[in-house]
Amino acid sequence: MSQTVTDIDAQTFTPRFILDEIRERIRKEMEPETYAHAERTAEVARRLAVAHGEDPDRAELAGLVHDIADRFSDRELLRLADHYAVPVSLTEARIPKLLHAKVGAEMLRESGIRDEELEVAMRDLDDAILQLYAWRMDELVAAGQPIHDQLTTSRNRLIERMLARGR
Repeated sequence: MSQTVTDIDAQTFTPRFILDEIRERIRKEMEPETYAHAERTAEVARRLAVAHGEDPDRAELAGLVHDIADRFSDRELLRLADHYAVPVSLTEARIPKLLHAKVGAEMLRESGIRDEELEVAMRDLDDAILQLYAWRMDELVAAGQPIHDQLTTSRNRLIERMLARGR
């Protein structure tokens, strides 16, 4: 039987334990495609954090949970925004999928994860990855180098997901 966060002592409560617990929980709660996306995002986030001298566990966690509320319908997102007292702009009222990051951050806070930097990272991760793709492509073009098909495909898929979510 696996331990839960409430069954452990302070010595067991490590960043890796937290990541493993959250990974198991979201694996059960997310659609398989969304979970696979979260795992890929977590991997990229960890590598970027290491490369830039940031906390890789925090980055990996942000990658895992950045779409935690993506599974909810528009109606559910509006209800949850009201429940969490999340301000809803006119645009978000028209396109409730835009609320998934804010609602997800509130869900994390309610579950005991109270890390402002993590919440911001979770909301901004897709935008940061998109900027990274753009920077890399600009560098390759400026150097007269070819752009690998996988880079272009990854960028386009990210944009498609963001557009599908109303971002």
